[in-house]
Amino acid sequence: TPVVASRIGGIPELLRAGGQLFETGAAAHLGGIVSDLLTDPDRCRELGDEGRAFVAINFDPTRSAQAFHALYQQLSLTGCSAAT
Repeated sequence: TPVVASRIGGIPELLRAGGQLFETGAAAHLGGIVSDLLTDPDRCRELGDEGRAFVAINFDPTRSAQAFHALYQQLSLTGCSAAT
């Protein structure tokens, strides 16, 4: 399932694949995106597949845990000031 979201805050950074962004307050643009997706199931499937792959690669629990572990190890060796 593709994601349609407003281009605000950190959303564009998270939605690099698998969806489409619209400007906040641009109801006509949002309507156009939704309309296009409703009439193009192949595009919906493609965006959904892209999003799923992006999440699997970038938000893998094991990979995230390893990254946090490495960060905590670094902080324990250098002190908390390394994070600021």
